[in-house]
Amino acid sequence: MPQTVENNLPPVPLPPRPDSTAGTPAIPSADTPDVPALDTPVDAKTKKCKKIIALVIAAIVVVALVVASVVYVKFRNNTASEAPATTTAKTTKSKKTEKKFSFDSKTLDDIVDAAQPASVAAATADGKAEYSSSKASTSGVASGLYLPVYLAITDNGKKQNDQATELLKNQSNDTANALISQMGGLNAVNNWLKNNGYTHTELQRNYGDTAASQAGKENVTTAEDATNMLTVIERLGLSDLMNLDTQSEGITVPDTMTVHGFHGQGIGGYYNYYFIIKDGDRTITLTVMTQQSKEAAAKLASDLLAEIHKQANPDNKGEGNKNSNNGDTAQNGNDGSNAVTPVQLTQSYTTQFDTVNMITVTKYTFQYPSDWTIGQPEITDLVEIVNLTNARGVTIQYYWGPIQGKFMKHETVTKIADAQFDAPCAQDCRNYQNPGPFMVAQVDGDEGSHLALMPDSYQGAHDFPAYTGYLFESFGYSSFATIDTKGGLTAQEKAEVIAILASLRSAQ
Repeated sequence: MPQTVENNLPPVPLPPRPDSTAGTPAIPSADTPDVPALDTPVDAKTKKCKKIIALVIAAIVVVALVVASVVYVKFRNNTASEAPATTTAKTTKSKKTEKKFSFDSKTLDDIVDAAQPASVAAATADGKAEYSSSKASTSGVASGLYLPVYLAITDNGKKQNDQATELLKNQSNDTANALISQMGGLNAVNNWLKNNGYTHTELQRNYGDTAASQAGKENVTTAEDATNMLTVIERLGLSDLMNLDTQSEGITVPDTMTVHGFHGQGIGGYYNYYFIIKDGDRTITLTVMTQQSKEAAAKLASDLLAEIHKQANPDNKGEGNKNSNNGDTAQNGNDGSNAVTPVQLTQSYTTQFDTVNMITVTKYTFQYPSDWTIGQPEITDLVEIVNLTNARGVTIQYYWGPIQGKFMKHETVTKIADAQFDAPCAQDCRNYQNPGPFMVAQVDGDEGSHLALMPDSYQGAHDFPAYTGYLFESFGYSSFATIDTKGGLTAQEKAEVIAILASLRSAQ
């Protein structure tokens, strides 16, 4: 039983007691004036004074005991009641400001069960509500999941690593593998994952290693592990770097909802989505792992987003992607409805290198929408650089000039669209053969991902000298590409960039 306050009083200092072992105080000399000898009788007045002094001392001792008791009781009361008082105040505030939320598991289960084989996990970013389907803790192929590498190399975001940030933007196999090497190999990454609670996630091979995959080695995770990783990414404020184009995936997103995401397609028929969702005043992380076609996976994702919207934001609060100018539109289009309006190329620019330098070289022209702006061109006797920028900071750069270096970059080129460029170099150049038709391509490499104009023949793995582009002139070097996407292109921006790049052609 706890002791009473009286039994726990702190010690109170008492007047010193005479020490029998101590030396006898020195006796004043008899010659000392006004000091009575020890055997001198004490008169009544002196006795009265001593009595008063004794009473005063006793009173002081009593007061000291009382004060000490009050102080100690006060101290105990503070210690025992301070934390509950704070908690009570916090709880009272919570009741006024916090809306309780939990997932309707039965409804979500019905959606997932109807779309098997699939595993799904979701959680609110504050960790107060979670959902797991029946297979959410079952390991599957981690197609498209680069978060284990990012979190391991940065130690859950504690360490700055620019290359890791680029990995979130471009999802490049080469970047992921370089970071794995930086950390000391697959075992180092896997040890970090286990030590940090991701016990069902394991990297058994490098990214893009098809031979290892065919030999049975796979990178695996669970929907629950992946959702926990997404929650860390959201808390680090990095969701804007996840730039999945939901429109091209065929995913329907509710009007008030913003979706940042990754996707991946891998061996065994896996098609996975990893989402950070913002709807109304809630932020939710969601992993959808399937062994289905892209169309079936997209339908499951759409159904889940629609149901999560009903549960998390039944009042349809918020504008979603509408009227956003801060990068949140990077997933669904500028109007929040996945729609892309037709691109109108109403403005044009014609190169001026020949005019400024009064020489004869091929002139080029390209077109662009009225809400993009041409900066002041930089034109010298060696180069012409033109930057075209939209309101959000996405930049397309036209560069003409000498090669900037002799090192090579290994990148992967994927065709996005046909281009108008007519390759006048076939007539003007003496040192280069006709490259054939041109295309707008997506280029993925160690330095990120961007769109560029280049020959169709560059598709696949390709080595580029210094500055990504193509030699248009025998004594020059030209490039026409996006160089800054500010965390990803919206569906509308991507359509506009493709149209602008595809419009470049000779002006003759």
